[in-house]
Amino acid sequence: MKNKHLFSLMILIILTILLSSQVTSFGLAPAKKILNFEPGMSKTIDFSILSKGDSQGFFTIVFQGDLEKYATLDKNSAFIDFEETKETFSLKLNLPQELPQGPNELTVLVIEQDPDDTTTVNVQNAIAAQIIVNVPYNGISVESVLNAEKINVGEPLTLTISLFGRGEIPAQCYATIDIKTPTNELIDTLVTGKQIVAQAEAKKIDATWKNTQNKGLYQAEATVHCEDQIQVLRKQFYVGNPSVSVLSIVSDKFILGQIAPIDITMRNNWNQRFNDVYVEILVLSDTGTILQQFKSPSEGMNADEVKTVTAYWETETLQVGDYNLNVVTYFDKTGVNQEKFIAHVETNKLLVNKITGNVVNQIPTQEDESTSKISFLILIVALLVGINVAVIVYFKTKKN
Repeated sequence: MKNKHLFSLMILIILTILLSSQVTSFGLAPAKKILNFEPGMSKTIDFSILSKGDSQGFFTIVFQGDLEKYATLDKNSAFIDFEETKETFSLKLNLPQELPQGPNELTVLVIEQDPDDTTTVNVQNAIAAQIIVNVPYNGISVESVLNAEKINVGEPLTLTISLFGRGEIPAQCYATIDIKTPTNELIDTLVTGKQIVAQAEAKKIDATWKNTQNKGLYQAEATVHCEDQIQVLRKQFYVGNPSVSVLSIVSDKFILGQIAPIDITMRNNWNQRFNDVYVEILVLSDTGTILQQFKSPSEGMNADEVKTVTAYWETETLQVGDYNLNVVTYFDKTGVNQEKFIAHVETNKLLVNKITGNVVNQIPTQEDESTSKISFLILIVALLVGINVAVIVYFKTKKN
């Protein structure tokens, strides 16, 4: 039982390390302060750096944000010694007669430093508080956000504009949306329906683009009209997946046992140039063991371009027969395309045929990265739980 508790404690410690992005023994209060704007308002806000009393800390205090030029501190640094639980400082706001409508923000950063080296700061060890001064919206004011998702070739794309009323006067809103190439050439213009948006009310307007037969990167530029208020929103979106594919692999001068020049013909399937494209070929046995691998030089490829590059295959250790090839094409940092070929090797002849191909990797979005981290943590938890169970079973068996 003692070993079981010990192992559970180990699991807890490991998970704590994995789930903690930073470790600090200090806090800051209040964490957020919200004020309603008054012309010429003067306000002093007192902050406390908090400690459990078991740590020593030297801090630099700074602030940044919309209200930066209206703020002053009573001191720019603070020190907490052992057995002290609090150190205070004050920030004073002297606001003008007018501020922009909506929330105006100021972030207060308390940056922990090494007491033995106060010339070095580490923002990763900072604790922060936020001051928000809300200025009422007058007249017509509508916030808008444009959303456009990635779609497959041939699928209709719905472009949605989310509207939120801030002003006291309701406004009738609609938008025109220009669809453009990455070089800003106009392809289509769409017009949304109309919506009346009142204060504190959320509405949506949308339009559908059906001309999605050509894969590539596009830009939607929406001009949102809410009575006399005009906003311009821009959003990039994909039709299909960025990819470079291998069309053929040939060698007119193949001699088994020598270094053979291999001509690889590629096609850029995208509507943008890739500056760094190269191919890596992995030669596999029937059981999937990697026997050899070699790469082509890096080349730039224009949109929709077909290009041939030459790689060199050392065939001294090969024998006559068939080999599986994993052909991996790397294009900039956008993605990786993996295709499978079969190479029929003869003494003076090479014949290569494609089997399959697919895009196996693309730049991860924040959501993808978060999902990967969560999946990794789940895997670690499952592994540790499995080990814990095995240890418990082992000790029970040993006792018996």
